[in-house]
Amino acid sequence: MVNATIKTIELADGRTITIETGKLAKQADGAVVVRMGETMLLATVVSAKEAKELGLVNVVVWNNSVLKIALEKYAEKFASMPTKAIGMIKNMLNNSFSNDLNTMLEQESIMQDIAGNSEDYKEGVNSFLEKRKPKFKGK
Repeated sequence: MVNATIKTIELADGRTITIETGKLAKQADGAVVVRMGETMLLATVVSAKEAKELGLVNVVVWNNSVLKIALEKYAEKFASMPTKAIGMIKNMLNNSFSNDLNTMLEQESIMQDIAGNSEDYKEGVNSFLEKRKPKFKGK
């Protein structure tokens, strides 16, 4: 088992990204959680070489300076996404560990309705029709 470690990196604009390792959930012994604000991703730990061989990563970094740059770029991209929808996905993932399929399908139906009526959804459609990059607000 991996010892629990928490590392927080502050981005140039004041936002932070947090990486946690260790026993984070019953189903995720040795997993890594990457969290920015209310958004979280959960991943199983594999070696850099193995991740590259599996096609899970495009590049492997060799030192903390390069890692920080890579994380900042990732965080910038992640922050520009529809964070309300990503938060709902996170909630669904968390709920899936303790609910059956029918319950999750019902929750998905509710979340689809909420997402389809959100400002971010409208912004996504409008930006597509106007052939421009979306400016999501998390609403």
